[in-house]
Amino acid sequence: MNSGPDSDLADAYTDPSSPSTNAASTNDSFVSVLSMSNIAHVDLTGAFPVASRRGARYLLIAVWDGYVHLEPMTSRASVDYLQAYRRLIAFYARLLPSRQ
Repeated sequence: MNSGPDSDLADAYTDPSSPSTNAASTNDSFVSVLSMSNIAHVDLTGAFPVASRRGARYLLIAVWDGYVHLEPMTSRASVDYLQAYRRLIAFYARLLPSRQ
């Protein structure tokens, strides 16, 4: 058994490849460390007071690997979210071949 300030953390860690010693345990946690270049940040603005010429009142803002992309949305409905995310993914997918 470990001793010191990190002993609780070391004792609580369970290797996912090892067999479970407590079959009733349901509180296992696993941590994965990601490179910051693999993380995207996405946020939706609140409604603007005036709609754009095309009727957009919201902006879906995404930041990934130094690129900022804005997708206009007419409403916060799930259909509009899906369409905006698909356009967002298509935008960043076009960048990938040039980065390799």
